[in-house]
Amino acid sequence: MAVLIGVVLQSIGTVRLGPHFYVSLGILFLGSYLSGTLIWELAHEKIQQAVGSITGGGRAARPWDLVVSPAEASKISLTKFVTDLGVSLVVTFLVAFGAWGFVTLASVSLSQLAGFRIATTMILGALVVAYRSVKRPLPKAEKTRIGAYFIGKAIVAGYYGFQLWLASMAFSAVSIVESQGPGLILIVLEAAGILSIGRVIWWIAWPLVNANANAMGLLSRIHDGIVSGQYADADAISRAVAKAYLGEGKSP
Repeated sequence: MAVLIGVVLQSIGTVRLGPHFYVSLGILFLGSYLSGTLIWELAHEKIQQAVGSITGGGRAARPWDLVVSPAEASKISLTKFVTDLGVSLVVTFLVAFGAWGFVTLASVSLSQLAGFRIATTMILGALVVAYRSVKRPLPKAEKTRIGAYFIGKAIVAGYYGFQLWLASMAFSAVSIVESQGPGLILIVLEAAGILSIGRVIWWIAWPLVNANANAMGLLSRIHDGIVSGQYADADAISRAVAKAYLGEGKSP
């Protein structure tokens, strides 16, 4: 990760960002965040399948089988939803600060982007509450699930695509785009790649590896219990192993 960040910093030195350097640089990183988040939202089910297979965490048959159902969402605390939105809320605050705290030619587009993000965040919050209140599993009809899955992906693409368009308008207004488009695109893609790798590690790979490590720790304690004679018979050992795999408490 440190090497990739160094590559991004080196690439920044090869382009001209105009008189409002920090505003232009912030918009570039905003474009990277939006691009990385778009890629993540469109592909994280497939990534989860692949990482789950590699780490032994299991694999769903299809991407739409990994969508969180209303019944599952109702068991997740609202605090966790707010925590998961933490980065998005910080980005929204920074966009609003850049739009209203610095008067530049990009202020109009950034103000529109900030207003859009604030409005959609409020709408998303209401939808999350409504979705959790349903408390039902996903529809059993496969066509319905597939249709809902791809409609959701289309909405996500439109949501982030519109924001990327506003960000590009803001950057064009405050910086120099002519003759250095490839260099600017490279910076955005490099930073988006770093964010995507970080998300895979933090949200998918680490929980699976951590769960496997905990399971191996439980099985190791069961082995020690067998050697020390803590279990009365084979049935007691079987119950301890089953409890370890189901994640029910700790073995003696």
